Amino acid sequence: MKFSDIVKELAEAVPTPDTTDYKRLVGGGYNIKIVKCTEKEDKEYYDVVYDIAEGEYQDMFSTDYYADDADKDFRHHFIISYKNGNLSNVKRLIEVVEQSNPGFNWSGLDTELVGKIIGVVLQEEEYERNDGEVGVGISNFVTLKSTDEINAGDYKVPKIKKLRGGRTVQAEPVRVGAGQTTGASVFASVKDDDVPF
Repeated sequence: MKFSDIVKELAEAVPTPDTTDYKRLVGGGYNIKIVKCTEKEDKEYYDVVYDIAEGEYQDMFSTDYYADDADKDFRHHFIISYKNGNLSNVKRLIEVVEQSNPGFNWSGLDTELVGKIIGVVLQEEEYERNDGEVGVGISNFVTLKSTDEINAGDYKVPKIKKLRGGRTVQAEPVRVGAGQTTGASVFASVKDDDVPF
């Protein structure tokens, strides 16, 4: 390839986005939008995938990095179990959905929850990264709240969940502007087989 050809291609090339401006989701109270809700009947739970609905982290998980790959849903989801007939978790989910979305009455279809706004309290937790170092992410276990409770500050953020052994860590940022990570996950990886129910 000639240098003149490279110059021509450079003129038409799209520059790489600036990835130096990034932020990491931290533990706290957030209003979220349910973007996917799937019932896993064989394991007796709902898998709820969400995005942040407002504020500094709004649409954090709507970047191309997340939107183009369902395998990354584990980074922004939580599970509502109804195993062994324990319906209290499902009942709480429906209560906060109906309180936060006036006029909505759930008829039992998981797809009806998509697009609804609810409040959650997210907890930070330590995890072991692939390189053996300790990272910090957001747990996939959440406390459900109404949007009114979140907006009023009526919640308590749990302390960071430490890895066994008492190791400490400094939080590492994750790039979200360009949808690329620095190597640390926003959320610890959880497989269906790892879920205790």
